[in-house]
Amino acid sequence: MRVAGRRFLGVALLESPETRTGPMRIRPEVSHYASVLLLSASGTVLVAFAYLRVHADLMAVEQAQGYVDPVLQDGIYLGFFVMLLIGGLLAALAVWSGVKLLRARGKDDDAPR
Repeated sequence: MRVAGRRFLGVALLESPETRTGPMRIRPEVSHYASVLLLSASGTVLVAFAYLRVHADLMAVEQAQGYVDPVLQDGIYLGFFVMLLIGGLLAALAVWSGVKLLRARGKDDDAPR
């Protein structure tokens, strides 16, 4: 089935000509999954960047002082764990929404011609 409109990473974002009743619009389901993918992927990149910056700064402090206070070290480990957990959850959400986006595109291909 040929889908009219633009394509993003091989995914048709617009309604098919057979089901369109008015002006060409992006289907709400596709728009939803695309926005979730965009926000979660960019959030993953931001969390990873923050993790790397904090880690580099703390390593510089440790090298300058020669040691890190045990309580501060426990806080550092807890912060790293939380950042990795949040980054992992955002990455999983990005993968999930990408799969749902591809499946939403597949619904157009399964429609009768």
